[in-house]
Amino acid sequence: YFMMMAAQTPTLDHIRGDTRGKYDLPTIADRLTEKGVAWRNYNGGIPLVAMFKRAWESGNVVPLSQFGSDAAIGQLPAVTWLTPSLRDSEHPPASVKQGENWTVRQINTLMDSPQWSKCAVFVVWDEWGGFWDHVDPRVVEKEKGFHGLGPANRYGHRIPCLVIGPYAKRGYVSRTLYSHVSLLKTIERLFDVPPLTGRDAQANDL
Repeated sequence: YFMMMAAQTPTLDHIRGDTRGKYDLPTIADRLTEKGVAWRNYNGGIPLVAMFKRAWESGNVVPLSQFGSDAAIGQLPAVTWLTPSLRDSEHPPASVKQGENWTVRQINTLMDSPQWSKCAVFVVWDEWGGFWDHVDPRVVEKEKGFHGLGPANRYGHRIPCLVIGPYAKRGYVSRTLYSHVSLLKTIERLFDVPPLTGRDAQANDL
């Protein structure tokens, strides 16, 4: 979640309970606000955008139930995050089928919207699920420890990312290396906003 919004992680303190507005890191939402680009998070409970102080206080984190009505009248902002409830997230022990059906319903709602002809949808998961992957994650950074040595920081195992919309290449599978910060890089490129850290500055955009 931190990489998808801030391209960095704080020192985590394993907060229990409500995380809304807890973290005061600069995020892509701040960059969009500074640029005057409209954004909104239709939030079903997963605290992706809502974890961050300025995003939470902006008034742009609204109930998921508002998405359908805004889409129907073509009032979705330029950048929109949809975050499901935990039961619709495909996270164990919730039903994968139920989560897939939730995602399909949201995309169908968008396809029926007058804004569909101008949309690009990125469906992405936050973790790889624990199943075997024959591709070893790449080393991307080295931490400095004692005597200048330290453990390697690797990407995690691969996760799916679906790109859906009228401009998407039908049936195309990309071989380019992407990560969660590629979503940030894509937004930064589209709306001409500066990167948050060196990670999104160097990322491949989608």
